[in-house]
Amino acid sequence: MRLIILLNSMTILLSILLPTVTFGESCFPLTVGNEWRYLFYYDSDYQYTVLNKIKGVETMQDGTPAYAFYTYSPIIHESVTYYYDAGTNIYVYQTERDDPSLFLQLPLELNKSWSSGDPFSGVSYQVVGQEEVTVSAGTFQTWKVEVNDVVFHRFIYFAEGVGQVQVVYDNGSRYELKDYKVAGGE
Repeated sequence: MRLIILLNSMTILLSILLPTVTFGESCFPLTVGNEWRYLFYYDSDYQYTVLNKIKGVETMQDGTPAYAFYTYSPIIHESVTYYYDAGTNIYVYQTERDDPSLFLQLPLELNKSWSSGDPFSGVSYQVVGQEEVTVSAGTFQTWKVEVNDVVFHRFIYFAEGVGQVQVVYDNGSRYELKDYKVAGGE
């Protein structure tokens, strides 16, 4: 009897002391210095490598501090997008002067859906499942998010503590994670 009481007490104490992390809460880790390298394929042919790197935090025109997410590739050379982590929502700014658009609602959960922008030119998102995905960087348990906008239909696969592992478009093109450096990760 005493053993059961002791075990129950330890369980309660551990649940208070240890943080509980729900899968899907840190599927887009935003820390200065994080970087991801992707291989881009059109159909099944390798085309080029894309590097994404968080280089700093900048203040948007509306006063919001956002992570500066730089993308380097042979096609677009260098571009920057800004992400703001509002806790349960991650917003994206295309430039420092733009209004933010909702990118992710966290934690990710099956059948969760959200949208950003107006009904005619906006983007809709829905978590459609969990999948094990194998790419050059390894094998990951992911959330599969269906994304629709006026131009593309795609699936983005997010892994806990890693970020976007793969993006697959209807036209046969895809990005897959080659390697990454994430604070607290690999």
